[in-house]
Amino acid sequence: MARSPIARVCYGKLMHIRRALALGLALVALAGCNRVKEKLAEKAAEKAAEKVVEKATGTEIDIGSSSGSVTVRDPKTGAVAHTGTSLPDGWPSAAAPIYPGGKIVGSLSTPTGKQVTFTTTASADQVHAFYKAKLPGKEEAALDLGGTKVLTKTDGTTSYAATIGKSQDGVSVQLLVTTQ
Repeated sequence: MARSPIARVCYGKLMHIRRALALGLALVALAGCNRVKEKLAEKAAEKAAEKVVEKATGTEIDIGSSSGSVTVRDPKTGAVAHTGTSLPDGWPSAAAPIYPGGKIVGSLSTPTGKQVTFTTTASADQVHAFYKAKLPGKEEAALDLGGTKVLTKTDGTTSYAATIGKSQDGVSVQLLVTTQ
């Protein structure tokens, strides 16, 4: 079938567009494959590092390279240490809230207690006053150790402790909740 000159030009352009589209899709797919390969290599490196540490220490470790977190579990004691921005499972947020605007940097959980470490730009006096008002129970101790403030309270079988001190990021706070 003979094509008109206009049809031949249109057909030729259509073929160029199809080839360009096919090439573009192939490049996108190839780039996607490279990202998948990078992710798989990253995950493999994480798992290899985890196995080395687990074998050397007898603990279980989970490295989250995308989140920047590391979780270490001791199967013998049940202790769990975590770096990152989350509270330990079962943290009593109503009784021991994180200071408003505080940035969590690590946590620890054992069968009898939990600890959270965070930083804030508030003053040590402000944070101390906050926990003096918020933590439940009877005050056992309120100490000012020249730059570090310590507050402990007991409520039945639960004890609360707040250690507040200066750090490079402003004020560092460690909250500890233990049960007997």
